[in-house]
Amino acid sequence: MGIAAGCASAHQGVRHDTADDRNRKLKLYARDGICEYWIVNLTDAQLEVYRDPSGERYNTAFTVKNETQTAMAFPEDAIDWM
Repeated sequence: MGIAAGCASAHQGVRHDTADDRNRKLKLYARDGICEYWIVNLTDAQLEVYRDPSGERYNTAFTVKNETQTAMAFPEDAIDWM
């Protein structure tokens, strides 16, 4: 599931395969200036976080597993990730 947060928001249904989220959607959201993009990777039980869009990519990318994560758009709401 990809969740874009920032100036705009886009919520997608849960899917087993995240290839489209990492390729087509990531490029689209970066190009449109979505400040932060999250992919909930259920297969690997981790959260993939992409920040700082530039062109069709994100300059910062990291994974979260067994940690608390805060979205840039909602800093007051921390999420405990698995």
